[in-house]
Amino acid sequence: GALVLIFIVVLTAWFRKNKRTAKPVFTEEKQNEAFSVARILQAANTFSEADDKTFHSVLRNCIWNFITQHFALTGSKMNKTSLVEMLQRKNIEEKSQKAILKILDQCETGVFTNAENGTDKKRLLEETKDVLVKISSQLLG
Repeated sequence: GALVLIFIVVLTAWFRKNKRTAKPVFTEEKQNEAFSVARILQAANTFSEADDKTFHSVLRNCIWNFITQHFALTGSKMNKTSLVEMLQRKNIEEKSQKAILKILDQCETGVFTNAENGTDKKRLLEETKDVLVKISSQLLG
């Protein structure tokens, strides 16, 4: 009986010790989310050497794909007004809201004007990735 009691005490102590271990700051969920954003933006990355109109069109589509996946906006709800309402409802920081809207505006300008505006595509792509990862992490809480 004493051996069984000692075994139970040791097993309980071991479980408590393992339960107290600190979780890493960059959790697996956040790593997966960063990977997911990179995968969503992969097409824009591929077209980063293309002309401005093509790049901005692809980047804009990538952003709306992200929005569809995370906010379930589809069809006629896929507009900036509905997006702002959803971002506010999900308590996304105002800074992130403004950043994603600014990027969408830049994309629309690039798509619907014929002028090459000399956009630093790599910088815009990196900025988009940062904003989408930030929004994802805010959604995860």
